[in-house]
Amino acid sequence: MPKKILVVDDEAEVREYLKSVFEQRGYAVKEASGGENALAILNEEDFDLMLLDLVMPGMDGFQVLKAIRASKKFLPVIIVTAYGTDKRLKEAISLGAVNFVGKGEGIAELIKKIESCLNLSPASIEGEKIDILVVEDEPAVSGYFAEILRGDGYTVKVARSGEEGISLVIKNNPRLILLDIMLPGIDGIETLRQVRKIDRKVTVFIVSAHLDIISEVDRYSLDIYAELEKSLGGDELKRYVREVL
Repeated sequence: MPKKILVVDDEAEVREYLKSVFEQRGYAVKEASGGENALAILNEEDFDLMLLDLVMPGMDGFQVLKAIRASKKFLPVIIVTAYGTDKRLKEAISLGAVNFVGKGEGIAELIKKIESCLNLSPASIEGEKIDILVVEDEPAVSGYFAEILRGDGYTVKVARSGEEGISLVIKNNPRLILLDIMLPGIDGIETLRQVRKIDRKVTVFIVSAHLDIISEVDRYSLDIYAELEKSLGGDELKRYVREVL
């Protein structure tokens, strides 16, 4: 059965071009002319992937992402936009997009990212062990995240406080950190400030029920890759981690 792609763009020429290209590659493609139209289609049928423009009249791409996230549906979304600043694309990733392609990057790049997305598999780079650090003081939450990620083939360590997390960063050099904000001792933001003095490159997801307290200055100066609600599901967590790694 062919993989199903929903193309959401207010420009008819863009939709028709993408539909033609991907139908030739064996995909089943449906078009939506805007956000409201896309959500109506999603209420009637399921898709394996959505290609989504950000700037559209009426409901824009950000509002579509928020609606999909609120529905708890697992739907990989690739942003296809001509207006992709770092700030806007980070916001899209934090709302559930798995990747993005500029409209000027060419169809080959989009095909590569679509095929990568539709063949998501547990992360492994030529047998390399991939370490993930979970900094979370609630055992039920950290245990749940660790179980999900270990099931996908990652090596996971858990820290119950910011201080312990910093120590494990020094010892283990993780590739990814899942970091809560509300921690005993130093909080998650101060923990991340200290981590950035040690490692500027490690990818950090803030996973918290208190995302609203993150300041704009911290959000960008500390290079927070994604901000995720603590209530996110296991499939959603795996999707974010697979994409970034």
